[in-house]
Amino acid sequence: MVEKAITLAKGQDPNAPNLSGIEHSMKVAQFSQDQLIADLKQVDADGQPKIKGRARQIILDDIEKAEKYLSDLEKEKQKVIAGQSNWERMQEDIEKFTAWCLNAKETYLNATYEEKRRALRMLGIQVFIYREDDKTHDRYQIMVKMPDIVSHTS
Repeated sequence: MVEKAITLAKGQDPNAPNLSGIEHSMKVAQFSQDQLIADLKQVDADGQPKIKGRARQIILDDIEKAEKYLSDLEKEKQKVIAGQSNWERMQEDIEKFTAWCLNAKETYLNATYEEKRRALRMLGIQVFIYREDDKTHDRYQIMVKMPDIVSHTS
C-alpha cells in the first residue's frame, strides 16, 4: 500500500492545472483590458475622443475592475507557485525516503537524525517529547495519522 501511495504521489504536479487556468484567465483579462484601452484611444476626424460622457466613465470603471482582477489573479498565481515549491519538496522527500527504505535494513543503525525524522513523517508518525519535570504530560506521546502519501491512493 505504501509503495502504491508513493508511486501515485510521484505523479504529476497537482498545482499545474491551477497555474495553467490562472495564466489563461490573466491573458483573457489583459486582452479585454487592452481592448478597452484601445477603444478609449479612438478619436474622430477632429481629434476628439469617440467615446464620451457616461460611456467613457463606464469603460474607465471596467479598466479599473480588470486591473483589480489581474492583481487578484497574480496573488493567486503566487500562492499556486508556492504550492508547487511545497510539492517539489515533497517529491524530494519521497525520493530520499524511497532510497532510504531500500537501504534501511542494512543502514538503519547508522541513519542520521534527519533520515529518521523523514521516515517518521512519511509514515504519518508524530512523536512529542516533553520535559522530564512536566507533570501534565507523559514523557513522550506518539501519534499516528494517515500520511499524506496514503491520501493519494483514495
